[in-house]
Amino acid sequence: MARNSSNLRSKPAPRTSPRSTAPGAFLAVKDAVAAAGIAIASDELAFLPENEIEIAGADAAKSLALLSALDDHDDVQNVSVNFQIPDEVAASG
Repeated sequence: MARNSSNLRSKPAPRTSPRSTAPGAFLAVKDAVAAAGIAIASDELAFLPENEIEIAGADAAKSLALLSALDDHDDVQNVSVNFQIPDEVAASG
């Protein structure tokens, strides 16, 4: 029996990457996703930068030191940044 290639369709890969929505619609979207029977791995409101910059070298080291100091401070709960540090730089810091 010959197979017709138009009948062969692969299933799309499951979407596991983060998705975002407007903060005001968060609960409605969360409820709609749950009602559709889609498992929610995590749900939270977060600040996402509109523009990101990449830093390296001394700037990256200083930024990592600042983040570490803020993380250790009892009064700081969350820190949002708009920069990316290359993995090899972050690993050495």
